[in-house]
Amino acid sequence: MNKVKRPDKRAERSRRTREKVVEAARELFLAQGYGATNLQEVADRAGVAVQTVHFVFRNKRTLFKDVVDASIAGNTEPVATMDREWFRAACAEPTATG
Repeated sequence: MNKVKRPDKRAERSRRTREKVVEAARELFLAQGYGATNLQEVADRAGVAVQTVHFVFRNKRTLFKDVVDASIAGNTEPVATMDREWFRAACAEPTATG
């Protein structure tokens, strides 16, 4: 019997929460700076409990790393920048276009 695999709702909800937190942190880091932003403010902006931020990211430094990674890569997918199609395409170009 073939089983149709349904999308994992918990994983999808987790991914969306992670993206909301990363986006909230990015906005706050840009507006008031990394040092002046605390995790409670990030949680409030993202609409989650501060415990959720701690559980997902452990600390502000890890959250900052994810913000930078998402800013460079364009999303929070767990794919290295150098493995992304846009990066490979850019490297394959003979010269930069202006």
